[in-house]
Amino acid sequence: MTWVITGVALTEMPAMVFATLSLYLLLRGVEALEQERPVLRWFVASGIFLAVAAWGRQPYLLLAGVPALLALLDRRLRIPALAVVAIVMVSAMPLVIAWEGLVPPDDAADEGLSLLHGAISLGYASICFFLLAPRVKSTSRKSFIAAAVILAALNAWFGFVVYAPFEPLADEFLSDPAMYVYGLAGGSLMLVCGVTFLAWILGTTWQDRGDLKKVAINVSLLCIVLWPAFVANFYASRYTAMALPYLILAAQPWRKWGWKTTAATIAGCGMGLVSLHGYYLLD
Repeated sequence: MTWVITGVALTEMPAMVFATLSLYLLLRGVEALEQERPVLRWFVASGIFLAVAAWGRQPYLLLAGVPALLALLDRRLRIPALAVVAIVMVSAMPLVIAWEGLVPPDDAADEGLSLLHGAISLGYASICFFLLAPRVKSTSRKSFIAAAVILAALNAWFGFVVYAPFEPLADEFLSDPAMYVYGLAGGSLMLVCGVTFLAWILGTTWQDRGDLKKVAINVSLLCIVLWPAFVANFYASRYTAMALPYLILAAQPWRKWGWKTTAATIAGCGMGLVSLHGYYLLD
């Protein structure tokens, strides 16, 4: 999914730079708190960079809620968290007034709730997380297989999630009935991966709730991964790719270098190359 946003040079890239800087400053603020040093300046700077990121890509506005969550876990962060929220909300007001909403009037994406897009985005995040940390142990193998079979069977029967990865390429080789079956299989994969990943990261975050850095990273990741659920008519993997900085940091504690990591890297790059087919229509 990063091949898409880098190869097509879309607006996600500059916004992601400022979002990453905002996260860095937020984590520095948490470090200052742990060392009992002043934290307000770090959070104010983080809020300013987050406001710039949100001007580039409005979904980053959701991250203003992360400091508020940290303040619930540590009351010393109430004032710094309030400063971040105030900075981001005030900076966003000109856009809201000019656009009469959070998206430009002529934007192709319609606001609305879509659990389908949220499930697909979670599935992408799960697969990408596994590519970064292929040795992560989330649950017992039997439990995962049981959950996968049940979710896949329900999806095959009711068709909750129908999604065809690499659709432009697959459409060249498959008939319409085969495409539907492929879409059901792809949707089931996304559903199984997404649900198990959501359960795992929520459980991990709860267990590590005393570590404010991990909480900030994991909750930020979930905020950006889940925002496509509020785009009613369209989904693209580049939406999920906006979570890249948080995805890398969330996976880092679980990474162990070896042949599995190398194989996952090659697989990920291969899928990235294939994904460009739908954008550039390569022969």
